[in-house]
Amino acid sequence: MAESIPLRLALAQIDPTVGDIEGNSALISEQIVRARDAGADIVLLPELCLCGYPPEDLVLRADFLDAARQALDELAAGVEGIVALAGFPERVERPQQAPPNPTIDPLVPSAHNSLALLTAG
Repeated sequence: MAESIPLRLALAQIDPTVGDIEGNSALISEQIVRARDAGADIVLLPELCLCGYPPEDLVLRADFLDAARQALDELAAGVEGIVALAGFPERVERPQQAPPNPTIDPLVPSAHNSLALLTAG
């Protein structure tokens, strides 16, 4: 039997502000660095942490979605030595399902669709 290798997972608990992509991006970046420096292999951030939750009608604005995607790309470019999983809103032409077996390559930024978003109530 092959020797097992421990996988360290960090759960980042943050309180993002709805609509504050720049401020939330800074919070996310801090948590990624903190998790990496603590020895984590993966850091898991909250659902829709980039735009804040619940974003409500902000996700209907193309400029907001474009700003969120740009911030995500900038965050991804700065991630080194750890895999970061973060939720963000994205514009799609038509709803689609997530890939049946998504793979995560720590060397390649990628996005995978959620099958469902949980809401209060």
